[in-house]
Amino acid sequence: MTTYLIKNGATFSQIYQDVGIAKSSTSSLLNGMVAHGLLRQDADKYYLGLRLYEFGNKAVEQYDIKKIALPVLSDLRDKTNLTCHLGVLQGSSPIYLTKLESPQAIIIRSWEGKRLSLHSSGLGKSLNGLVNR
Repeated sequence: MTTYLIKNGATFSQIYQDVGIAKSSTSSLLNGMVAHGLLRQDADKYYLGLRLYEFGNKAVEQYDIKKIALPVLSDLRDKTNLTCHLGVLQGSSPIYLTKLESPQAIIIRSWEGKRLSLHSSGLGKSLNGLVNR
């Protein structure tokens, strides 16, 4: 279900089939999630709601490592003129906690909360190297 919701929304039928509970229970849960902003409904599909975005931002704010690392990241960015990221490994996926943009014109398309591939991202390779020492 989460793959459908994240990529391009999910229909009631897709969600119902994935969760494997009664249609009435699925409907009640979806209605409650929409009412609380966890999901939004547009036409015949459900999408992630803005309340989840708020929760995600709060979760990132609660990482003490972000507060501790920010001065170091700022210094690194200022000395290298490169975009700097801070991330953690959640399960087998790295996630950006924060990003400090480079003053250069080159922009890296990334954002806080972005989940990455372990083997095809710089952050993933770095974290994988630390874990597999």
